[in-house]
Amino acid sequence: MWNPYPDLDDECLGALGRLTWAAIKLDGVVIWICQKVPGARYHDGQDRGQFVKATIRANPEPGPSLQAAFHWMEEAATVLELRNKVIHAESVALVDADGRRIDNGTLRNRRGGTTDTTLSPEALNDITDAIEEVYRRWPEADQQVVLGG
Repeated sequence: MWNPYPDLDDECLGALGRLTWAAIKLDGVVIWICQKVPGARYHDGQDRGQFVKATIRANPEPGPSLQAAFHWMEEAATVLELRNKVIHAESVALVDADGRRIDNGTLRNRRGGTTDTTLSPEALNDITDAIEEVYRRWPEADQQVVLGG
């Protein structure tokens, strides 16, 4: 029977799993750090990007330490959106007349707009690397929030 969405190979599934785990870790520290900022109000299920924007808006005149933390928060929201574009995308399956897939797993964003990502281990690993790079710097952002001003 023809299957427009054949299973991914183990390498691709592994890359997708690593991306998901990296995003879960970063997502948790974004919430934790933002909640320490004066005026931050998180609501269950709130989009992280919107939470970051609301946190920053609640502090219209931050000092240098808080400005640095806000910059990290914005970077975190950006890379988490890359994750969302993969996880919340639809796979566009291009197949030949015999039902064989002929593309490399192109993704279409269900929220609108385009996604430049494919379901290849290389593309997924690039996103994971970006997420992990931001995650590695969370202790600095946390300290900047604690210092405030």
